[in-house]
Amino acid sequence: MIRIRKTKDTSFGLDMAPMINVVFLLLIFFMLTSTAMKHGQKVDLPESQSAEKIKQDTVQVKVYPDGGIEVNGQANDLAGLPAVFAQLAVDKKEPVLEIQADRKASFKICGDVIRLANEAGIREFVFATDQPQAGAKVHTPL
Repeated sequence: MIRIRKTKDTSFGLDMAPMINVVFLLLIFFMLTSTAMKHGQKVDLPESQSAEKIKQDTVQVKVYPDGGIEVNGQANDLAGLPAVFAQLAVDKKEPVLEIQADRKASFKICGDVIRLANEAGIREFVFATDQPQAGAKVHTPL
């Protein structure tokens, strides 16, 4: 009689299917969140519930829907703003940047204006808003 030895299989297999599922779920999650972030460049600027006057030296910056920019009534572009802001930071004691952006203006341009002013030493920023019309429903935060 021939004896056949039973060999124990000591190797074990790792099931890769759950790991692949997790990788695909993460891939889908990151794809969806990255495309949603691309649409966050434009914003509809809010209306104010109360108006406050600014007491310090203000620098009025107007941003138009076509991308045009005015600083204290003089037309400018993004390339010329660093020199203008540097001069204003020297001339005024504590300048405050008052941004009067059109409702349809790109918020990216407003962000660039703030960044350039900050690099020039202007540290305070205010967004000018419209007063709500009489009888208009005003949203109040919770």
